[in-house]
Amino acid sequence: DAAAGVSLSLGVFVRLGAAIAILRALVNIAVAGRAGTDTIGYNLMLVVAAAICIATAAGRKFGMDSWLIDRFPRNGLLRLFA
Repeated sequence: DAAAGVSLSLGVFVRLGAAIAILRALVNIAVAGRAGTDTIGYNLMLVVAAAICIATAAGRKFGMDSWLIDRFPRNGLLRLFA
């Protein structure tokens, strides 16, 4: 939880942090069992929000990812995770 939260809050490795958030939400849905529709709905909302972060350029405008990509433009692994 902390890794995904810090990543998405600071804009550092946003795609990696969003993937961790999706994994966490899916595990919560799998473990929830009979917790209720509100728990499942909340976790599905987290999956959608994290998928939007992965699909868009979240973190590349105001986050640390923009600074990292400008600093190391040829690093393909950085472009994958940031």
